[in-house]
Amino acid sequence: MFIHKDEGGMTLVELLAGLAILGIVTILASTFLLQSIKYNAKAEKNVNLSQEANIFVTALRNQEVRPFEICYSTGNLTIETPSQKRSPMDLDERYFETLSIKTYLKGKKANSNPEELALNPGTKTCKVVNKKETIELDLTLKAKLDQPKKNEKEPSFRLKTTIDYFEDFLLQ
Repeated sequence: MFIHKDEGGMTLVELLAGLAILGIVTILASTFLLQSIKYNAKAEKNVNLSQEANIFVTALRNQEVRPFEICYSTGNLTIETPSQKRSPMDLDERYFETLSIKTYLKGKKANSNPEELALNPGTKTCKVVNKKETIELDLTLKAKLDQPKKNEKEPSFRLKTTIDYFEDFLLQ
């Protein structure tokens, strides 16, 4: 007669091997997850900088009343007309590394000496944009890091564009 043993369980070696494999898979998955969260936060800051710059350019393009002034003082950028003052950008968590605004009459750039608005920390600087002037804009926005790490660069976005003035043509 045979004595039949019930071998339905697992040995200690099999259990330890399974736990070791599960641990390795868990470590790899958590590393991947943490890296993707870090990358997502950085990408989100870059997208926000891009959107802020585009909001500013859109506000300049849609400015119908001319002349107007573009004014910058530390942490505040405004577009001012005689009847209105508005701030298209929220600079609480971001700042300008560079901001250059030049204006000139269309077709006369080579002959003119364009006046430029540049950053002067601590002082209010304004640039008047007159009728029929083209605006040449070059800006670099940077985001402030919550907890900067050693050798970590702040996300930045550079925008260089030209905004032409177009007159409205009336149909006769």
